[in-house]
Amino acid sequence: DAQSQRSAEQQLQAAEASNPSAFLCACAHLLAGTAGASAARQLAGILLKNAVCRGKVGPLHRAAEQRWHEEVSEDTRISVRSSVCVALVDDDVAVASIAALATARIAAVDIPAGRWLQLPNQLQALASLGARTSGQK
Repeated sequence: DAQSQRSAEQQLQAAEASNPSAFLCACAHLLAGTAGASAARQLAGILLKNAVCRGKVGPLHRAAEQRWHEEVSEDTRISVRSSVCVALVDDDVAVASIAALATARIAAVDIPAGRWLQLPNQLQALASLGARTSGQK
């Protein structure tokens, strides 16, 4: 029902606001893991994507970008990026698609700031791995 949904949304917002690093790690871990239901993994990816960068411009975008760069440790950012890359090659196409959106959002924030500059090489390696794997099936 609507009240349950509002309550859940408020709890998620509170978790994100109180500890952004833990929230991002939890979302990234669920997205990249294979134990969760597809819908839960997709939702985790969407929450991750939105936590890193909300929209293209405006105060919400700037606040999320600032939080990603200033409140989230480099170790956490590396872990999140790694998890997103793992999810890019997931057998579940819906999860991989959400991971692609999350990757794009993270890159949109990181690359202009001079971070995650190895992403193109990582994507090339993942694509090459995927091509070899699909050729073996």
